[in-house]
Amino acid sequence: MYCLLWNSSLAIPSSHMMVAASSGVVVDLGLDTVVCNSYTLDAGNPGQSYLWNDSSTSQQITVTQSGTYHVQVTDTNGCTGADTVIVTILTQPIAYPYIITQTGQTVSFGDSSKGGNLSYLWDFGDGSTSTLPNPTHTFSPMFAPTVVVTVTNKCGTAQAFFETTGPIGNLKSQLFGENISIFPNPGDGRLNVTFGKIYQDLILEVINIRGRIIKSSPIDIPGQQLDIDLSDLPKGTYFLRFRSGELIATKKLTIL
Repeated sequence: MYCLLWNSSLAIPSSHMMVAASSGVVVDLGLDTVVCNSYTLDAGNPGQSYLWNDSSTSQQITVTQSGTYHVQVTDTNGCTGADTVIVTILTQPIAYPYIITQTGQTVSFGDSSKGGNLSYLWDFGDGSTSTLPNPTHTFSPMFAPTVVVTVTNKCGTAQAFFETTGPIGNLKSQLFGENISIFPNPGDGRLNVTFGKIYQDLILEVINIRGRIIKSSPIDIPGQQLDIDLSDLPKGTYFLRFRSGELIATKKLTIL
């Protein structure tokens, strides 16, 4: 790009007017980009005049919203240059899953997660996964699911989970779960578990936030109370899954 310059103060006939060509103002805002939280745009050409499409007049601007940004730079000779760039601003992900519909054992999940440009990993806790934003999954009638969704973009990762008190649609297991209480919770992992009645052949499974079983063992209850020591586990969120025959119940546990 070139800018034509002339000097009107020169006393020469108009038929011999000299016109000089000057290289134009070169402005380079870079390639379209995807960034986290904010981005600084620099029009270069220090000491010149600037006009951005948001009416800013500085050489640099910091943007926090996705959009198309344009700047025009004018030098002291009145020559101009311009450039445009598209900036996509992402934020730290926040996971917001929900259930759209449930028909029997089949559940359709939805997602309102925040952050932009997200990828998904749904872990249904039964060995099945999905990378769709809105998956549908059919659970086993005798399975008490702990569903974990992980959302990721270049700014980070977030997780959320669905906790159930028993197999989907299994009323007996829901009542089983209502008969179990855990204290203290949150706590240091040393627990007292109280059962509303005496159950036989109990199995306890400890599940981490990703839906993986990290401990599993049968438990003997002499009465309707049981002391459990999980203080060796790292601080965090876990699920205690109790099984007694066809009955299944899951309780959320926070270790501080």
